[in-house]
Amino acid sequence: MTPRRLSFSFCSAFLTTLFLLHWWPEAPFSIGIWATILIIVMAVIGLRTMQQQKTIRILLVTILCAVAIALLSLAHATHRTTPQTADFYTSNVTMEGSISGEPDRREKVTNYTVDADTMRRTATGTTFTVKGTILVTDFRRFPAFDYGDRIVVHGTLEKPEDNKGSSVIAPYLRSQGFVAVMAASGIQKLSSGNGSSVIAALVRIKTWFESRLNTLLPEPESSLAAGLLTGSRRGLPRNLTDDFRTVGLTHIVAISGTNITIILTLVMSMLFWLPLRLRILPASIGIILFTLFVGASASVVRAAIMGILGLIAISIGRQTEARLTILWTAVAMLIWNPLQLWGDAGFALSFASVTGLCELSPIIKPYLERVPESFSIRESLTATIAAQFAAVPISLLLFGNLSLIAPLANILVAPAIPLAMLFGALCVAMSVLWLPLGFLTAMPAWAFLRFIVAIAENLAQVPGAALQYESVNPWIVAVYYAALVVGVASFNNKQHTTVERASGPFVPSNSNIPCKTLPS
Repeated sequence: MTPRRLSFSFCSAFLTTLFLLHWWPEAPFSIGIWATILIIVMAVIGLRTMQQQKTIRILLVTILCAVAIALLSLAHATHRTTPQTADFYTSNVTMEGSISGEPDRREKVTNYTVDADTMRRTATGTTFTVKGTILVTDFRRFPAFDYGDRIVVHGTLEKPEDNKGSSVIAPYLRSQGFVAVMAASGIQKLSSGNGSSVIAALVRIKTWFESRLNTLLPEPESSLAAGLLTGSRRGLPRNLTDDFRTVGLTHIVAISGTNITIILTLVMSMLFWLPLRLRILPASIGIILFTLFVGASASVVRAAIMGILGLIAISIGRQTEARLTILWTAVAMLIWNPLQLWGDAGFALSFASVTGLCELSPIIKPYLERVPESFSIRESLTATIAAQFAAVPISLLLFGNLSLIAPLANILVAPAIPLAMLFGALCVAMSVLWLPLGFLTAMPAWAFLRFIVAIAENLAQVPGAALQYESVNPWIVAVYYAALVVGVASFNNKQHTTVERASGPFVPSNSNIPCKTLPS
């Protein structure tokens, strides 16, 4: 049993266990599960009389460890409501705490991430010391509060699953660490500057960057540029957001693995004079700095990791090592937070996108040889198509939206996305030197952004551009991925056979039979 096969066995057993625990939520505490583990242990011990017993025992021990780690990680991540947690007091309350994340300012509401430490029930006036992160929704946009502000919030506290919303929202909030949600009827600020000075500085820089984009570009192009470069959707009009959803372009206005991969390829194209392997390090450093710039939230960090993995997967010569790298990274991220496997759609979509980059890019790339390589257009187009093929079924399963026109829309906008991002960032940089120079550089940025908007608006008007499903049979998605796996395996086997034929037949060293090989 080679280390490579043991790695695949461990990762497969771990991911399968977490996947199945979705239908057995009490599994970490179930006697039945631990009894199953005991049976496996006894089976391992009883293999002493079997042939190849050592290999089988090693394999079973590896699988057993993977199952146990999956159970323990899920048990550790599962939230339990106690009198010391904020969600114990679901009623009209007055809460005191600090804003611990960048405020999410939307068109009509602002969402604040608040770490609560004091809770007072309105009915009784009793005050409790609590802990827990609460998502506070403020429907009054003014006054605005910032990261690090200590605030008092009045309103109704609810658990995520009790709040009105889709079945997707509650698992997502749980996976992000929110123990409760609260609709604020009033907020007062007690003090400022209670958070990290580094994070506060990064939030201010990001806010300045977005305001400068708003100065240099008109709407909705400035909001689209902010979505591409910082993941902010706060200024996108509702009709344009709906058009993006219809044509399957929603992913471009959020920091995702695909978008970060595009940024990586842009950085690498600027370092074209360096060998490929030497370009990966500075490109990765650039992504780390970019991640810090946009706020380094859990979703952005995950997208950055997955984006870097996508780049490594494309650059590594051997697919096996690329697969193992992706699998081990997914396992490590799920050990840290197993709830995101089912609760965070972004994790599933990022994982599928990066896997698509690794497995499908070599298949798609030969068909795009006529696409120019300038500004990494060919690489970006290849990455976009590969990611879409791998991620669209998961999006259909989770959200019930199937955009029939998404492949065409993504192919059309793929060359414009990296150029819009490049000139969007460049116009802000030039405006620091001289504001008129920023306006001049913003002209090509506006042209590419306007092209993306026009594609979304026009294709969304096509009859039958998207289909909506209330529920999707998971078996349909399973069959699709099974067919995709068979297709990739067939392509890899064909490539392997071609390499073997090109290298010539094997001839023993003591043979006198002449052997013809292909010229070098």
